[in-house]
Amino acid sequence: MDITDSHYLKVFSNKELDMGILRKKVGRYSASTFRGRDLFFSQSNWSIEIDGRIKPVKSKDFIFVCAVTSHRFIVGNQDLVVIYIFPS
Repeated sequence: MDITDSHYLKVFSNKELDMGILRKKVGRYSASTFRGRDLFFSQSNWSIEIDGRIKPVKSKDFIFVCAVTSHRFIVGNQDLVVIYIFPS
C-alpha cells in the first residue's frame, strides 16, 4: 500500500479478528485483494468492484465481501474512509 495515497490504522487485533480504519485519497484505486470475509462500514460515497462488477456505496452502508473474493475500492470525489473488520 502506498502511504502517500492511503492511510491505514489498525485499531484492534487478536488471533481471530482485525479491525481498523482505511483512508484513500480522491481519485485513487486500490489493488485487487483476496482476503477472508471482509466487512466495511462507509463514511463517504464511493464504489467497490467485486468480481469485476462495480457497485456504488453510499455513506453509512455496510458492505460484506465473501471469503476469497476479488475486490477493490474506487474512490470518488471525496476521500474514502471506511472501518474494516475481518478475521485474522
